[in-house]
Amino acid sequence: MTLFARSWLYVPAQRERMVARAATCGADAVIFDLEDAVPAAEKGAARELLVSTLAAWPNDGPQAFARINALEGYAEAHADFDAAVRPGLAGLVVPKVEDAVTVKRLCDYLDVWEAARGLPEGSIALVPMIESPRALLLAREIALESPRVVGLAFGGEDYKQVVRAPIAEGTAPAVAYARAALVVAARAADVEAIDGVWTRIDDLDGCTREATEARALGFGGKTAIHPSHIAPIHAAFAPTEAEIAHARAVVEAAAAGEARGEGAVRVDGEMVDPPVVERARALLERAVR
Repeated sequence: MTLFARSWLYVPAQRERMVARAATCGADAVIFDLEDAVPAAEKGAARELLVSTLAAWPNDGPQAFARINALEGYAEAHADFDAAVRPGLAGLVVPKVEDAVTVKRLCDYLDVWEAARGLPEGSIALVPMIESPRALLLAREIALESPRVVGLAFGGEDYKQVVRAPIAEGTAPAVAYARAALVVAARAADVEAIDGVWTRIDDLDGCTREATEARALGFGGKTAIHPSHIAPIHAAFAPTEAEIAHARAVVEAAAAGEARGEGAVRVDGEMVDPPVVERARALLERAVR
């Protein structure tokens, strides 16, 4: 599947009012959370609500994903597959993926569930969450294990806990390398990199700053825990008017140069060669979505 999602909104799957609003929240993708956001006593109710929600999910709504429980808790994960793998679901977000072997197991399970539900083979995508140093070092292999993997999501809060980052302002240095490395691994595997959540719900300026930084690092989108973060994320990932104008100039100059038999041209004093042109075309494509 083609993945284009700037904003990924987590929605606790047991919260009826939040689930009811998910289709019109404005996010590019919604992640119905069956894991951390759901107390153990409410997981059954969350799964039942997910089943009815996916059955009525609109074709023009956000891409619908479900975050399942980690495979280590097999009984929980099995019940999550039963609830989530059905028409309406675009893919699974999977926490605590530590290696490619886990992806292989996920794909084996999905093969069975897709066949049981009459879904096309390979139709359910996977977004493994990278939440530990070990997973980060193996991120490229995780992404390359299956064509089902369309993105890697950074689990920043779990990563901070593993590397013993202080619970305070200024934890960015603890994750700066991890965020950059995750982008490199994802792009090396030709999948998207998805940044972690901004946890300070009322600090929209902070959300904007972190989302802007994420785009500068090369992330394709960012997860969110509150609908108010969607607009700042979209604004941060949107090309500016100046960027769009420059990209158009690059594409037009390249076309004119090609007609003259030139492999490289100058735009605003900059030498423009094929990689620059491809970046410009990609930016213009994003701008019209």
